[in-house]
Amino acid sequence: MEACTESGAAERASFPVLFRRRLLGRARWVLPRTAPCVWTALGAIFAFYPAFPGPRLALLIALALGGAAVPLYCLPGRAFGMAPALFALSFGLVLGGSARLSESTFAAPAEILRFGTTGFSGSLVADSRRTSSGNSALVVGISALSISFPGWRARLSWPRRLPRLSLIVDTKADFYSGQRIESLSISAIAPESALYFASKAKLEVDASPAVADNIRGALRKLFSERIKAVSGGSFPLAQALLLGIKDEIDGMESALFRDAGCAHILSLSGQHLSILCMLMTLLFEKGLRRPGIAKIASLVFALFFSWLAGSGPSLLRACLMTLCAIILARADRPQRGLSILALVFCLGLALKPADARSLSFVLSYAAMLGLILLSSRWENLLWRLPPPLVKALSPSLAAICATAPFSLGAFGRVTTGGILAATLSGPLVLLFMWSLLAASVLGAFLPFLDAWLAVWHQLVHVILLDVMRLGARFPAITPATPFGTFLVSAAVVLVCLFVYAYPYGESALFTASRSRRPILRSREGHDDFLRLPNLPQRLSRIQGPRHVETLRPELPGRQERATEALRGDRSRPGRADLGDRAGDRLDNLSSSGGRT
Repeated sequence: MEACTESGAAERASFPVLFRRRLLGRARWVLPRTAPCVWTALGAIFAFYPAFPGPRLALLIALALGGAAVPLYCLPGRAFGMAPALFALSFGLVLGGSARLSESTFAAPAEILRFGTTGFSGSLVADSRRTSSGNSALVVGISALSISFPGWRARLSWPRRLPRLSLIVDTKADFYSGQRIESLSISAIAPESALYFASKAKLEVDASPAVADNIRGALRKLFSERIKAVSGGSFPLAQALLLGIKDEIDGMESALFRDAGCAHILSLSGQHLSILCMLMTLLFEKGLRRPGIAKIASLVFALFFSWLAGSGPSLLRACLMTLCAIILARADRPQRGLSILALVFCLGLALKPADARSLSFVLSYAAMLGLILLSSRWENLLWRLPPPLVKALSPSLAAICATAPFSLGAFGRVTTGGILAATLSGPLVLLFMWSLLAASVLGAFLPFLDAWLAVWHQLVHVILLDVMRLGARFPAITPATPFGTFLVSAAVVLVCLFVYAYPYGESALFTASRSRRPILRSREGHDDFLRLPNLPQRLSRIQGPRHVETLRPELPGRQERATEALRGDRSRPGRADLGDRAGDRLDNLSSSGGRT
């Protein structure tokens, strides 16, 4: 080491200049390497959700971008790298515009407002839900509709459309997705919202549904009976967590979860699926000693559970992400979480465009985006806290920051107690679900344990409700005017930007403060890097183990140098596992002289 004084523009730059350089350097490094599916998802979001541009204008913009990308393939340098991004963006605009045009396929027919509707025939789009008054709520895809007018009647059908209407039936019976249903007499509740009422006596349901529907209904009934035997008084919550059936939960308990900012716990989502898949992975890896098939077993269980519980938007998103992640990893093409989320968004928008505007769809993808982009940033910001607390608190903060603007628009408030309640309830929900699954299997062989297991689950239920009461005591942010809602949303966005940019600001501030005094410079000449303490020996053959950016490339710094270091030095023989994704050591044949 040798003493030196200030030199170079980088050393004399101020904090704003260094901070801008850090962010621009990160953007120049990340944007050309962004997966095409991310650009596709951005184009689909732009074409589907905003009121402007319309679907036809979005298709014209896509055509213009696609045409502009063709000449870029003939240009050198960065212009060549922009062509795939423009092609992907144009394809996303086509996808979003097409999904927006297809929304009219599922819209309620205009004839129900012009004429009196007397009957219909169709099939159920989703499983039935229970209303607060005990009736069943159905969503029906109409294949034929009977209308009447003084002096005449008619029956309409749509061979290329499947319009939908909502139906309330005075019964507590369960109806399943795909069942054929017909009613000769219905009455309007809110025709402008396509909401109607039908009596059970005048409702005809297909008595012989498909074999798969029969099997699914029998399994749901059997599983529900086993859950009820081992859960006791906590059965309504247990059934909601494992089967997604919230019919038995009373209004007070549901309001308590909502006031605590944890209403998502009562709806099946990626959190529930990840808990169950984690149990399957541990079972095969630790219990059965089969780590090679643990991921495949987890994937099969995720598909089975999604089929059994019904694929809502959030559960479908989690299942597709699990499917894509495992398939890409097995194909030796592992992807980042953001790329997988973008790919699944495009698939979900193409498969079910009618659900893409639902609140559960938007909140599910927004929460997952917050977890991917902000969770590790919150860990970096809260590094002074104990690590277990940081690991539990960071995901809650990331998810709430990402979903707060949408919650303000939908509910008019943001519950601050949701941060604490979600952090404390996470381990309890994990314990509750794992215990219910294990108890359901154990109680089937040892029925005399059902009463004791029910007492245990009721105790966990009581503790979970106490956590919700604690979270509900915190004040909620409730803007009184639309301008106040805008200000709160802008404040949340600024917090997200601050958390994301904090590492670059910290690095720039350290570099700017260090430039005001003489420093000791390494002969390597990379003093703007964060450094680890001196090490007695090299930990590996990776170049420069003292540089934090070498070991953690996501930190701010010279990303290209960190990437080269992680690939290893190919000019000399090295360890066989450096830069070897597939595990067959083929990547190191050139550096080891052809020896394996």
